[in-house]
Amino acid sequence: ARAAGADRFDLVMSDTLVLSDLDPDTFGILCRNLVENALKHGASDTVVKVGLTAEGVLTVANECHAIAPVTLERLTSRFERGSGAGVGSGLGLTIVQTIAERADCTFTLSSPIGGQETGLEARLDVSGGTTRRLPERIP
Repeated sequence: ARAAGADRFDLVMSDTLVLSDLDPDTFGILCRNLVENALKHGASDTVVKVGLTAEGVLTVANECHAIAPVTLERLTSRFERGSGAGVGSGLGLTIVQTIAERADCTFTLSSPIGGQETGLEARLDVSGGTTRRLPERIP
């Protein structure tokens, strides 16, 4: 049986293995918070797009009305939620921002999504300047 909502994801990953010095459990927390946020606050009838580039950039994008820049700035503040946010404590993006800062990762929110009039995209550069790509073949 598929997990509820599993058909709401579009996962795109690089064919190149990406290594990072970021702790795997910490990366899991970041992913969970970003994906849960997209599922809770995005349009319920659309797909959440999750990607990881060869350069170590994690993206999570969901469809929603465009978010005003002043509101977008506040979304990483403690206990802050967008309009009509419904359930949640308003801490998910704050946790992501705090971990990103402490791990020397860059975290940004953009709305609308580039080339669109709607949507929200979270970008997290997990390389912290230390991502390494493995060679295609290991000798």
